[in-house]
Amino acid sequence: MALYTIQTLPMIAPSAPYDELTETLQSTPDVTSLITRMSRKPVDWGAHGDIYRAYYNDVQVAIKAIRMLPSPKRRSLRWIKVCIVMLQRQSVSSDVLIIQSILRELKNCMRLSHRNILEFYGVCDHGPYGFAMVSPWMQQGDVARYLLNNPKANRSALILDIAQALSYLHSFRPPLVHGDLRARNVLVRDSGHACLADFGLSRVLAEVEGSESSEASASRGNARWMAPERLAPDIYGMTHITSFTPATDVYSFGMVIYEIFTDQIPFCETRNHFSIPAKVLAGDRPLHPGSWTATEKGLSDTMWGIAQDCWKENWKERPRAEELVRRLEAIVAQDAAESEDAEDARVAEYLDWYLVDPVSHIDAASPQGRPLNFRLFASS
Repeated sequence: MALYTIQTLPMIAPSAPYDELTETLQSTPDVTSLITRMSRKPVDWGAHGDIYRAYYNDVQVAIKAIRMLPSPKRRSLRWIKVCIVMLQRQSVSSDVLIIQSILRELKNCMRLSHRNILEFYGVCDHGPYGFAMVSPWMQQGDVARYLLNNPKANRSALILDIAQALSYLHSFRPPLVHGDLRARNVLVRDSGHACLADFGLSRVLAEVEGSESSEASASRGNARWMAPERLAPDIYGMTHITSFTPATDVYSFGMVIYEIFTDQIPFCETRNHFSIPAKVLAGDRPLHPGSWTATEKGLSDTMWGIAQDCWKENWKERPRAEELVRRLEAIVAQDAAESEDAEDARVAEYLDWYLVDPVSHIDAASPQGRPLNFRLFASS
């Protein structure tokens, strides 16, 4: 199994990023004038912002107003431009660092093009914070809601979609880390394919805060999905910033497997989320949901083994995203073959039953009590 190496993205020197950030802002589409019919109140809330529904060129979109920006009077595209000028003059404040981090993530967003990554249309100054990101509106909602409405959906195929998105992000040099992977940040298209959203904003918040304790992480409810080295980076010889690695995304991916096949959050039996970090650091992981749930939702031993590999204590031993894609492709292909074999067997059984006495079986029920379509077999 290939090992990870930590690649740290260095903080940009105060005087260096002016040209880069100016170029990023200028190349980021400002779609403010094209946004219409925006909802008066948020329709949803994320870890880093409020979600509004609106229309962009008469296409329904989601407006994510970024909550982590400075005080309301300075939350605007204009203030971002002022911060860039301050960087040029080597005048650095916490506000400037926030803008610097957000603009870097905007630059990354504009680089991405993959069917399993939510598209980024641009920015606007709508919403209470004066700065928001514009993306397609996903009518199906997140994957948890989608599975609630479509319990017979192919769960393995959804997980493969997520793994393909991670593999794409991690293929950049240096790798792009999602940082907050969980079912809530996995949306589903009308086609039934999953796509990742909210990429990168967790790292922005971490860079602004500089450091945080496991209690602070738990207070935001993320600890259930966070790798041990994210919860206590000093134990693993890391800082809070350098703990954002592809391996921590893989750990969270294992938790998403658990969510998708159980319809429960990790450690669902533990209501006090402040106690989660201690459990994780002690080596606790989610328990197998049981044979009935596994059979009902299609959780195979092979899939459970993948989740356990993702949860390994030593981050160097966790599988890479591209390895996960290969293993999941094999599972999805096997599921498809078994489904096709089962359908062929059912049709063969119908034919054997029908050919015994064709006339008496017209419009009759099948051996399983299901109606048999006589014309289907008469035409074959």
